[in-house]
Amino acid sequence: MNIQTFLEYKNYKENKILNLENIKNFNLIIKKYKNKYNKKKNNNILKNFTLKNNKNKIENKTNLILNKLSSKNIDLIIEEFIKSINFKDIFEYHIFLKTLYIKILNEIQFIDIYIKFFKFITELYEYKFNYTQEYFIIILESKINYDYLNNNLNENMEWLENYNNENYRKNNLEIIRYMVNKNLLNNKILKLLNSIILNQTKYYCDIYNWFLNNNITNTEKSKINIIIKNNNLNFRNKTLLTNLINNKENNNIINNTFIQNNKNNINKINISKFKNNTDKKVTIERFNIESTNIYEEYLHLELIEEVINFIKDDCKTANIKNCFCKNGLKIFFSNNTSIKNNELILSLFNKLIESKSLYKSNLSRGLLLLIKENKKLDINKLKKYLYFLKNNCITKGIDFLLKKYNIL
Repeated sequence: MNIQTFLEYKNYKENKILNLENIKNFNLIIKKYKNKYNKKKNNNILKNFTLKNNKNKIENKTNLILNKLSSKNIDLIIEEFIKSINFKDIFEYHIFLKTLYIKILNEIQFIDIYIKFFKFITELYEYKFNYTQEYFIIILESKINYDYLNNNLNENMEWLENYNNENYRKNNLEIIRYMVNKNLLNNKILKLLNSIILNQTKYYCDIYNWFLNNNITNTEKSKINIIIKNNNLNFRNKTLLTNLINNKENNNIINNTFIQNNKNNINKINISKFKNNTDKKVTIERFNIESTNIYEEYLHLELIEEVINFIKDDCKTANIKNCFCKNGLKIFFSNNTSIKNNELILSLFNKLIESKSLYKSNLSRGLLLLIKENKKLDINKLKKYLYFLKNNCITKGIDFLLKKYNIL
């Protein structure tokens, strides 16, 4: 039958009128088809919902268990994990590895406990079910490729786009470094990362974060010096990289001088004590540099998120928060600081109090620390800051200053 013949059927008289029985038959056919289609559609919806529900169930259970994990109860928590979580297949196991990775990325200060947990669980599941650590390694690799090599994330890794600020990049590198130290990754990867981070042009601050605790070769030092001379480099990045080179050179001078002066008496020195004091000094110096850089970045960009993240990650105690405030006040009292930047610092302090990142007492104690270090502060700026504290109902511990300058 050709198309023309088919179309002529519409002109036949018997085809123009449908009887009731025919209409019923058509309705039955359509209804049957609709039911079949809807049943299939509903099954797909239910199936997708079940998959999503299982995914959330594993994530929630994993997070609940990890929240209880500590160095004192790790054996008990591992036992609880094995009893309460059963993976139906490798895909559910991947959900666990992803959840654990995100947990470490957000709570890097507990990396030693999390990696110990990771090592035990993954070795157990590899032995028992032949489930490997590969997916966890793929996550680390995907993030490096995305952060520094401009590679697109595949569909299964698109969630990494939500973890792309400086802290997350820094923490991802820290995870890799830690796993190398624990022999979970080959140490050859460190040399590869040296090259990748040094040759990328997106995040110069990551060069500082990565090489601060690494040895720098003369070739790498030359490369960093070339980057520093780049006119397009912003103030913060230039300061970070300059401090990185200077610190490395100063440390080499100090170490060489110490060895030369003490090579004959080395057995008489308490090496562990000397190491601890040096580590403490380096830690304080690093904190002062990084916190000052955070302030400088805020004054240029006026973005508070990085400041809040820095306090959350690097200012764990009240004393460190006091030091953070002191470093901000050093900029406030500097002769080179503009009126606008002074106002921005006070505005920043207000926002940090409102967000509960700082306590009010940190602001007054930061001032006292600065006075202890430097007694020659600009009187006008000091009065301005005292009025700021008084207006925020911060008077405890600074009553003598308020009385001295007649701040009522």
